Amino acid sequence: MKKLFLTLLLIGAIFTNIDAQNNIKKNENSFIKDRISFNIGGGYNSRPSYYEYDRIVMSFEGLYGFNNWLEAGAYFSYLTESFVNTYYCEPGRVNVLDYGLKGRAHILPLIIKPSFYMVDIYGNLEVGGHSVFYRNRMGMNIDNNTQFCVNAGGGIGFNFNKFFGIFYECNYSNINKLNHRYGFMFRF
Repeated sequence: MKKLFLTLLLIGAIFTNIDAQNNIKKNENSFIKDRISFNIGGGYNSRPSYYEYDRIVMSFEGLYGFNNWLEAGAYFSYLTESFVNTYYCEPGRVNVLDYGLKGRAHILPLIIKPSFYMVDIYGNLEVGGHSVFYRNRMGMNIDNNTQFCVNAGGGIGFNFNKFFGIFYECNYSNINKLNHRYGFMFRF
């Protein structure tokens, strides 16, 4: 993972250098409007759990830029980790899926023109479902459930150029309370 991150960071630095050498007039166009943004990353919910080991978290987002400051689309995140069921004394895994619609409002393009900046500050809102699936070695499903979830907060992104960057989000939800997300951002 570390090698992948360093490779993507190097590629981003090369594209930033090429972009900086191009005509400055290009920055007058929006880097959000009519573009599709893909975010791929990891995350962590800060609510302590009974198990919290052997944890894997992945998140994916696909957003479309409606104007200079607003993006909306779909999100999906997947968390899996090991647990020990105290009732059955049997180890197993829990799988958590979060999915739904997401909106993101970028703050700097509302205040300053042109719209492309190395640092991007934004607020976001996610509305969707939160499904939990427990499974032990005996194949028994225990306490599976789905709930309505609202997740709101803010984030900061560092854009190496108009097409590639990294991001960090801190959000608060009705399910996980405080949660964090980080990863890579790609725009086309």
